[in-house]
Amino acid sequence: KGNELAMAQHGGEPLSKPADHTGGRATDMFVLRLGVSSRLEVLRAVRAACTSGATTSGTAGRGLGGFVEAWQEYASWKGGQS
Repeated sequence: KGNELAMAQHGGEPLSKPADHTGGRATDMFVLRLGVSSRLEVLRAVRAACTSGATTSGTAGRGLGGFVEAWQEYASWKGGQS
């Protein structure tokens, strides 16, 4: 459902994946335009999920590896601040 919503909002085209990014459609990435406080809120939630060992049906097999790093990078990004 999340990918479907993102695709509808962004013309249906995911971003190109970096060479080191693996996975199928479930790992597609889309542009988000979140302010700094929202980015930090998501980062805190992802860190808490990793610490507690939480997963979703889509991440149960592989865990949340890379999620903290991705959200840390986005939270630290200086563009689009609000």
